[in-house]
Amino acid sequence: MSMEDQDKNYKTSDFCLAAYLLAKNVPLTGTDREGGNRVTFLYQSSDELSLLISEYFQMQAVIEPMAFFAAQKRLKQIIYQK
Repeated sequence: MSMEDQDKNYKTSDFCLAAYLLAKNVPLTGTDREGGNRVTFLYQSSDELSLLISEYFQMQAVIEPMAFFAAQKRLKQIIYQK
């Protein structure tokens, strides 16, 4: 990945944050496996993404519980698919 590509991507291995972003309709652009079972989730950087991440870490995020649960289930399918 070029440096320019890195500037356009946000990476996280925080499963709950990834589920929150997915539930907020932020498109998952990919995943990276970093040895063993560790998965990093990739998102395209944007102002909206930065705002959502800030709200999440400041404990101001609001999410519909069933959407969050569905997003967690979808991420688990992505992680464990063979």
